[in-house]
Amino acid sequence: MATITILLDRACSGGEHVVLDVNVDGLQLNDVPVNSTELMTPLTVDDAPTMATALLRVHFKGKTRQQARTELLAGITLTV
Repeated sequence: MATITILLDRACSGGEHVVLDVNVDGLQLNDVPVNSTELMTPLTVDDAPTMATALLRVHFKGKTRQQARTELLAGITLTV
């Protein structure tokens, strides 16, 4: 399990274009430029593979493949 922190780093004067500071367990990964309107749109079928992979990578941090497999077989619910 990991701790993810997402902070607003900066925004344009209109607020539509923002840069997010993404940290995992206190280590900065990257500045992420985002259109704030895009953040409010519903998830699509096309978003599912990337979203699931990223969330599971965070969830399984520090676990073995067998532990991950056991959890996946039982089903995982992640609440954000």
